[in-house]
Amino acid sequence: MHKLEKKVERLKDENKKIKEKYKKLKESIKKYEFCKNLVFSCADSKLEPLRIIHGLKFAVQHIKKKKWTLAKRLAGTSGNLEARGICPKCEINLFGKDTEPSVLCDLKNCPFENQMKERRAL
Repeated sequence: MHKLEKKVERLKDENKKIKEKYKKLKESIKKYEFCKNLVFSCADSKLEPLRIIHGLKFAVQHIKKKKWTLAKRLAGTSGNLEARGICPKCEINLFGKDTEPSVLCDLKNCPFENQMKERRAL
């Protein structure tokens, strides 16, 4: 029985190592998956070539830094290459240097909602 317990422990250790390797491989593949999706987003984009290049550079920076939330917005299925941020409250895409939302979200306490209303009042 003692040999059987040792064998079980050894198999558990091997299983743990395999799971760790799998996790590392999955993480490294994620970067390439985003790059592939980014290429498709660029190919499908109807933006001007210069704007596509700026979006591509911005997306690659986020992929390198492993900031997956914004990378998903840029290289995901919707592939909005002009997004430059995400609202922490309502999670809509933000655009431009001032990171303005494209639409009003009508959520209370949304910082961008208040800014947009103030700008439109002027």
